[in-house]
Amino acid sequence: GLADEIYVRLADPSEVDEVQRNLDRQFWAVGVSSTSDLRDQNSLISDRVDDLVVVMGLVSLLIGGIGIINTMLVIVSRRTTEVAVLKTLGLQPREITVLFLVEAIIMGFVGSLGGIVGGWGLAFLTKGFAETFLGQSLAFTIALRPALAGIAAGMVITTVFGFLPTLAASQIRPAVVLRPSETMIPKTGRLSAFVAMVCLIALMSLLAQQLMGDLLKDVPSINEIVTGIGAAFGLLMALPIILGDFLSMRARRRGRSWLLHLLRWPLTLVGLTAAGGFFGYYTPALLILTVTTLLVGYMYLLFWWIIWAAGGGKLHEVRATALLMLFPAFWPLIPLIIGLVLPLWIIGRLIQRFAFIDLKIAMRGMLSTKSRGASTLLALVIGIFTLSVITMLVDSITKAFEQLLEDVTGGNVLVFTASASNETLDALRVKLEEQGDSIRSFSMLATYETQITSYWDTSENRAVRNNQFSGFFSSVDGRDITSNLPDVKMEQGRNLDPTLDGQPDAEGYWPAVILWPEEEETFYSQFTDFEVGDRIKLRAGTGSSRGEVWFVVVGISQAVDITAASNSNLYAPLEALRPFQPNDVLAIADVEESEIRKVRRSLSEVPGTFVLETRFINDLVNRLVEQFTSFPTLVAGLALFTGGFVIANSAALSAMERRREIGVMKAIGLQRERVLGMLLLENGLMGLIGGLIGVGVSFIMLLIILYQMFQGELGDKVPYGIAFLLMGLCITISLVAAIASVWSASGEKPLNTLRYE
Repeated sequence: GLADEIYVRLADPSEVDEVQRNLDRQFWAVGVSSTSDLRDQNSLISDRVDDLVVVMGLVSLLIGGIGIINTMLVIVSRRTTEVAVLKTLGLQPREITVLFLVEAIIMGFVGSLGGIVGGWGLAFLTKGFAETFLGQSLAFTIALRPALAGIAAGMVITTVFGFLPTLAASQIRPAVVLRPSETMIPKTGRLSAFVAMVCLIALMSLLAQQLMGDLLKDVPSINEIVTGIGAAFGLLMALPIILGDFLSMRARRRGRSWLLHLLRWPLTLVGLTAAGGFFGYYTPALLILTVTTLLVGYMYLLFWWIIWAAGGGKLHEVRATALLMLFPAFWPLIPLIIGLVLPLWIIGRLIQRFAFIDLKIAMRGMLSTKSRGASTLLALVIGIFTLSVITMLVDSITKAFEQLLEDVTGGNVLVFTASASNETLDALRVKLEEQGDSIRSFSMLATYETQITSYWDTSENRAVRNNQFSGFFSSVDGRDITSNLPDVKMEQGRNLDPTLDGQPDAEGYWPAVILWPEEEETFYSQFTDFEVGDRIKLRAGTGSSRGEVWFVVVGISQAVDITAASNSNLYAPLEALRPFQPNDVLAIADVEESEIRKVRRSLSEVPGTFVLETRFINDLVNRLVEQFTSFPTLVAGLALFTGGFVIANSAALSAMERRREIGVMKAIGLQRERVLGMLLLENGLMGLIGGLIGVGVSFIMLLIILYQMFQGELGDKVPYGIAFLLMGLCITISLVAAIASVWSASGEKPLNTLRYE
């Protein structure tokens, strides 16, 4: 026989790369791989998995941050009277801010400890599954360094995201003591909020940089880009500070030195700009956080418009927000506002005019908290979008692979043989014919080792050197053409046809189809382009049965025949190769599902046969896909769960602000069930909007991906059922989270909310 592979062990492993280069140079038509290639491949896979973990981690941090903001807002709103008393006793605003920041830090510490313990438990469970999958024991150790890093990250996240609500707490006035039923939180100053946002981006960039490492190292001109972004942030911070100082100087001219301030303002401008550029140069993750902040800002603004439109708001409510559209940075939102928000607003206005009173009140309640509702939708949409993309994509891939497997094989059962000969081929054919109606159709396939002796390029009307294709045409698959032909997309020409290709043509050429693997396209295209009409002479067989056969190319496809159990790049009618002895024999059968077990028992009577159902291959692929998507699915599920907590906090805060409204409704005779229904209807609308956006966007993306993958033939690959289930899940989470927060508020006694003492 002929050797297919050669394994070499070097005396000095450090010379692996040099030996590989020498072999590649001397034997250019031979594929050479080494342990270095394997190490690089494993490193590439590991890096991609790490990148996926980092991205999912950043998504979870973003959703967790939104949850922290809502939680701190609820805490602040419940303690407005306490804050007013503390300020009455003499505490300064910065001391109030520090008080709530300490509380946020403690909350982050406790939450991080819980997350670390849960992570250790999950790692221990994963170890058991991995040992079963790999078939070997794995060591489990508790590493303190990642645990300490996790605690630090949790405390930083809670501190950063909890800073904006604590700024609002510092603005509470002492006069609230005289009006304890007032729970409205004052707004923070624009300058304070802007500075806090820039600080948040900077701190999150530092944290993301620790997680991402060298993920952005291959981005062209990355250092120059982030340096410019950092300098822009420094400039944007310096300008409001200088402007605020200038306005303060104008308001209080006495006792102020204009000269000192005129000297300090340029230093502030240059210093903050330089500091921002320096920070950006050493923190490439600033690019990711800046882009993420812009996208989140766009999403927040778009959701604000959607809530206003769905609630049928009035035009004067959007005057200030509409002015933002004058800035070029917000122009990408204009098509969405025109195409999505405007029709939704018309529908909302019609509902406000003709709907029943409970729905009107729920819609007006949603309108009164547009800003908080936009942040709630942000968390909910991110969670449901991530989960829906993963689940629907996995379902579509598994369905598509199952359909592709059956289309390409032409059946649902593959029959392999241990011995390859014409006698085995004939015995297997007879046994399959005996099955009668149990088999709808079957096809025999045999692989033959060949050597190319001549190749004629029809387009150039010349012969091509044979050794250029010695590897490409080293084998050929002969198969029955009466049924079960592979359903592949032809780039040129046609597939084999039973009515035309049962015999050679008048010139003695048998038809053949070339399978053109994409990874080999670059290598062979430097010699010639395969075309329909090219002619190939192959020498096949061994010993006395050795001979030559001429083939003419009738079709070319870039799909690889995955059923051939070989690396053949050519298949032809089996009758063209029957004079020769095959190297492998395979049968492809389309068997009735209920008869597969009986057919398996019958085929076992042929010595050396092995039956494999295509669904077993599909199950294996499904398990592998589930292994790779288990972590993203877990993170997406946790993100959606966190979105439920955000809704609960938002509903609780809304119920606190509307205590008097609830008291009035109950005072005029509304029962608790009806008040509860209004509140749940409001949050159910939020869940419906979030589900439509999150699932809808992921569904459209999936349709585009499937359309590109399967050339517009979607068939039953689109997971409509899963899309509706995910939307129902989103609404259910919204209702369950809301009822946990508004249940007690709906039972509030009117006297407790209407008294003013």
